[in-house]
Amino acid sequence: MSIYLLFLVSTFSFAFKIDELEFGKIVEQNKKAEKTFTLTNNDVDTKIYRISIEGDKNIKVSPSLLNILPQQSKKFKLNVIADNIKGEHSYFLVIREVKKDKVKKDVGINEIIKIKQKYMIK
Repeated sequence: MSIYLLFLVSTFSFAFKIDELEFGKIVEQNKKAEKTFTLTNNDVDTKIYRISIEGDKNIKVSPSLLNILPQQSKKFKLNVIADNIKGEHSYFLVIREVKKDKVKKDVGINEIIKIKQKYMIK
């Protein structure tokens, strides 16, 4: 399943496509799981995206910075090392477009999308 996101804020747009919305893995206690995502820049300009995780210290993302040419795609991975707490766990996958331009003196523009993710520890 693919999702297209386009957000307009003032005169700025934030457009990308991500091939998956959910991590959705079942992981055994103290084991690892990994999932690869593809992020596509749907804009006419090169974009820099910073990928991070919010709300779960057991999830790591790599690489965390993607420089993507117009209409091109790059992959990133999420890795979870399950702890001993069984059940459903949730966190946010945070995709931040890092703007190169400045709107006002010394003020950069960052646009952020947070996608809620889940995984299960059994």
